[in-house]
Amino acid sequence: MTDKVDGYLNYVVEEWMKENELALESSLRSEITEEFMGGLKDLFKEHYIEVPDEKVDIVENLFDKVEDLEGQLNDKVQDNIKIKSELNEYRKDKILEEVCNDLADTQSEKMKSLVEGVSYEDDSENFEEKVKTIKESYFPDNKKQDENVEQVDASDGEEVSDPKMNSIMEAYSKAIARK
Repeated sequence: MTDKVDGYLNYVVEEWMKENELALESSLRSEITEEFMGGLKDLFKEHYIEVPDEKVDIVENLFDKVEDLEGQLNDKVQDNIKIKSELNEYRKDKILEEVCNDLADTQSEKMKSLVEGVSYEDDSENFEEKVKTIKESYFPDNKKQDENVEQVDASDGEEVSDPKMNSIMEAYSKAIARK
């Protein structure tokens, strides 16, 4: 009968320990901490070391200072991010203005709307290349095209005459000319 009672009590104690494990650990920790602080206080008294009452709150004061400094640091980081983004916008606008310098106002506005989606990531050369590529794609340089046409004409060395047509096309053109 005693074995059954011991077994039952052991089971009940184990279950209670499982359910209250966290509470037991915290109470043991607080008890150990209190004993340590009491022993430290007695040690200070034995060696004639006095700790003023206002010095006890040093940890709390330091914690408050740390929180305050962290708040200030976060504010400064946010300000720095804001200033950096504004600087990048100014750089982006300056590069866009330089690239669009030879365009008409309407073309310049069109170019600005096209470049809105291009990201500027602290690399002005890369951004400038992207903007120039967009400019060349949407607004081809007429001078370069004229030079290419003149080069082709000059390379032929012949006067520009009516293009030669094959016999079927010649017949069609004569029929159209009669009417």
